Amino acid sequence: MASISKDNGEETPLQVRLNGVATFIGIVGLLVVIFVLVVLLIRYFTGHTENTKGFVQFKAGKTSFSTTVCL
Repeated sequence: MASISKDNGEETPLQVRLNGVATFIGIVGLLVVIFVLVVLLIRYFTGHTENTKGFVQFKAGKTSFSTTVCL
């Protein structure tokens, strides 16, 4: 019973595999987030997004920096 309750610091094969899967899921999730951010920024700065009144949100040369950042 005493040998079962001792923690020798070694990871079991299942823990190793779970750590690998968790790392993989984290990397894939981060790549998806970066991809979505890039797509949304491209859509915004090319004028493909509209506000609730139907007007284009960003117009190059006419939209101020503070308006762009503080939406």
